[in-house]
Amino acid sequence: MVQNSGKTLCPDTRLRRINLPEPVSVEESASGLPTSISTLEKGGSRGIFPLVKDLVAQAGTPVSTPPVIKTAVKQVIISIEDRWRIDDEWWRSEPVSRLYYAVLFAAGKRLVIYKDLISGQWYKQMY
Repeated sequence: MVQNSGKTLCPDTRLRRINLPEPVSVEESASGLPTSISTLEKGGSRGIFPLVKDLVAQAGTPVSTPPVIKTAVKQVIISIEDRWRIDDEWWRSEPVSRLYYAVLFAAGKRLVIYKDLISGQWYKQMY
């Protein structure tokens, strides 16, 4: 049997959340089905970085990393592959009621999104 040394492999006992749902903007059909998603994506910062770096350097402030520029990217949903609903923790002050969709975009990418049926907000869920 292995003895407990009193030391831990991970001294930080706080749990770190990973793969948290991210809010997205979803266009819905008249029947409430998702038809397209708009997300903020990184992009375009490398091309303008030399210009920004020069302008900031002229102002006397050093720049070490390029700025992160996020632009809205709209993706059209061509197919809803699956749909399911989760109603949980109804006895708590903040119950969970979500309608999930596994969707396929025109570019071939698949994604799981859900609508929080309590707040009405849409999220993308990365697995």
